[in-house]
Amino acid sequence: MKSEELYNVNVDNAFDLLATLGNGNYTEETLELDIDIFRKYVNASDMLLPQLHSIVENNRKLSSFTFEDMWKSGEFDDIEKLFIAYIIEEKIVAFGDRWMAEGQIEDIKCWESKNSLDSILSTNYGSCLSKFIENDLVYESSWTSYGNPREYSLCTSLKAHLFAPEFQYMDIIIKNKRNHNINLPY
Repeated sequence: MKSEELYNVNVDNAFDLLATLGNGNYTEETLELDIDIFRKYVNASDMLLPQLHSIVENNRKLSSFTFEDMWKSGEFDDIEKLFIAYIIEEKIVAFGDRWMAEGQIEDIKCWESKNSLDSILSTNYGSCLSKFIENDLVYESSWTSYGNPREYSLCTSLKAHLFAPEFQYMDIIIKNKRNHNINLPY
């Protein structure tokens, strides 16, 4: 549910409960709802949807709001602002972790080289990704065969916020990027 920016909601419990009504069944992530129960809930949808909507909204935590709060409180350092610049300029929506981090770091090195930047972001990619993970700005989107996350994706609302045509902090991002320019001898 994190991909929908919903937290503290256990859908499996709801499906288990629905499966107990009538002749329903819930196995292998598939809910088979009793036909009479299905008809009852479909007929009552006008009454149920507003109630369910309020439950969903109470458990929604938009990453764009979290990002704004973090930005305004000064929680992003220069390196993390470079990370944000990299995300925006390269339109990055997925971030490698574990063995996939190496490919992401190589991509960052290319971006740093293309922009004549020092290598501070590629050196600190792991800590930047960790901050985004800890603050629910990204969510697990791909896993290893052992169930460990290997890739994270940018949350929907933050993606829309960062890639908006008029991202309000772009001037600060560009200024910060200039602070990391290296002068080439040629």
